[in-house]
This record gives sequence, structure tokens and C-alpha cells, in this order.
Amino acid sequence: MEAPPPVAPIPAPPLPEGWKAEWSAQYNTWFYLNPAGVSQWEYPGPPQQQQPIYAPPNAALPTPPLQSPPLEQPQYSIGQEMPPPTDGDRGLGKGLLMGAGGLLAGAFVAHKIEEHKHHNHFWSGGSKLPLASAGAGGLLGAMGSHLPFGNNGAAPPPPQPQPQPQVAPPQHHGFGSYLPAAFGGGGGEPRLNIHCAAYCDQDVTNAVRSMVKPGQVFEVDTDKLVDAFGDPWPDNRKQFSILYSYGERPWELAASSERNGLFQLLPHQPLDRKRMEFVQDPNQSRVIALVWGMENGLEGGKGKLEKLKQIETSGEFDATNAWMGFDGMCGPAKTAVVYYRAHNGGVTIACARENGTCRLPWNPLARWT
Repeated sequence: MEAPPPVAPIPAPPLPEGWKAEWSAQYNTWFYLNPAGVSQWEYPGPPQQQQPIYAPPNAALPTPPLQSPPLEQPQYSIGQEMPPPTDGDRGLGKGLLMGAGGLLAGAFVAHKIEEHKHHNHFWSGGSKLPLASAGAGGLLGAMGSHLPFGNNGAAPPPPQPQPQPQVAPPQHHGFGSYLPAAFGGGGGEPRLNIHCAAYCDQDVTNAVRSMVKPGQVFEVDTDKLVDAFGDPWPDNRKQFSILYSYGERPWELAASSERNGLFQLLPHQPLDRKRMEFVQDPNQSRVIALVWGMENGLEGGKGKLEKLKQIETSGEFDATNAWMGFDGMCGPAKTAVVYYRAHNGGVTIACARENGTCRLPWNPLARWT
């Protein structure tokens, strides 16, 4: 029987149509499924709201194309009223009437009369101007009373653009400084998921997550691990391991130690078989991996099946070369680190220094370890 889905402590944010939100108990945050069922950690944004559509007055009215007339006329936005005529305007209209017999006015009248035959009227700034088919007087008189020029004959400045509706950008819900895969990238890199990390016998998962770079790269100088994580075991060469995955790729575990140079996780490096062999089938055991020094603690000695059986049943084992069946790092004292699934589905660790006993939560003595 499948376990019931985890109960989220906070409500899911509003989503676009077709999207779904599911709570990750492992990372204590929401992840999202798009309409195709593909999951992602990034919040896709709020539901799409109908954008306001700016429809200026008379927008549906036909506006026939106008050829450039002999007289330059400033253009007015649709719906913008034309300024009332002044005495100078009317005087200009009379002057035009007096020159109607000229070639320039004749061409203009011929154009307008032809246009009138097809359209009966035309629109200029929402004002309907009557056209007289019997001669130039009616046309130019009507137009002369609407020509928007001042007494000095200079054209006014062009009208200002109509204000457009302002739509506020969608507000995204923040997740703090860490998502299950660190933010960044943008160049198509698969997301780096840090499932858990250990330095000596302390959990440094959050610190490692905060160090993931925008290109989904993690790197640290192993000569300076103490600077990054503190010093839980002074005067000893400490080990460092990370359980991780890139995107939908299989999980891997990388182990190193101090004074080993630059440690890197890169988004496009091939899967490493040795790192993959650390990770166990979650359907067979709560134990995901066992690290002894820098090596796979489930190999050697009694063998993987017997070791897993003992850890599952008793919840404890000896952090010794004798129980492991090999030396995970010759020379320095080592740490045994068990990565296992907690009751909430997340990944955590149990640790023991060499010659100690490692106990997991299902061991009755674990509370005093």
C-alpha cells in the first residue's frame, strides 16, 4: 500500500491553469507539475489574468488610407478632439478659397472628390467632414475651418502618445536562499540536487547547498574545508562526502578528504560508476549508502547483503576495519557515515568515528549515542 502523500504545513500558491503543486517533505517546499506532468522546483507564477485591452474610441471605424496632401497636416490620435478654430484659422480658409483655381488646389480637390465617391465621408480625429461634390468652395471651406494652424502658420507640436495600461509584473513566491536545486543556470544546465552531505561526523547539507554556483557547479578546495565547515575533529584528516544528483539522472555519492585538491561537481560530467555503486535500492533498505573513510563501506567483509541486514535489524554496527573488512583510508582515523531515509522521506546521516559504534534511530540505544 502506498504511503499517503505528506501533509503540507502551508497552503500551495496559486498556479496557472493546468498546473499542480505537490509538497516535498524531503525539502520542506512545494514542487510543481506542468500540464504535461513534468515536474520542476521553480514557481511558474500566478494564474494568468486577462490583460486589459486598450480600445480607443472609434477604433472599429474604417480609416481609409490617405495620400499625402499638398498641405502638411499634423496627425491626431483617434478620439482626440481637434482644437476649436480661431480667427486666423478662418482667415486661412478664406485664403485657400481664393487660390482654389490654382493647380495645387485643383489636384487636392480632385483627390477629395474621387475619395468622396468611394467613401462619402472620411474620418480625421473622429470628426466627420462633409465633402461638397459641386465645387471647391464647400470642401475647402469645411476644411479651412478645421485646419489646426495658429495665426503665424506654424504647426503645433505633435500630440503626446496615449497612455497605455500598466500591468504589474507577476509576484513570485520566494523560497529563501535555497531550493532543492540551487537557483541559477539559465544555459540549459541540469539542476544540481544536494540530497545530503557530511564532513567528518557532522551534517553540512545546508552549507553545501548554499555554495552551489549559478551554473549548477559545486566546488571546494579540500585544503580549506575547515574554513567552509568548521573543525569538528581537530588534528585529524577529516573526510567529506556528498549524496547528489543532476536533474533526473541517477543519484551518486562522491567522497573525498582533506588535502585532496579541488573537489568539483559539474553539470555535464558523465555518470561515475563507482559513485553510483555507493547508492542502494531504496526498495530494499532504508540505508542509502555507507561511507567508510573515502570508500564504499558496504563492500568487503561480510558483503553488502549481510551488512544491510544487520543495520536494518539491529540498527547498529562497529566503525572498525574488522567489521568493514577493509581499510577505507590507510593512516588517518576514519569516520563511518550512513546515509538513510528518515521517517519523513528525507535523507539524513548517522555517524561514528573509528573504533566507535554507529547507531541509527531504530536502535533503542540510539538516543544516548
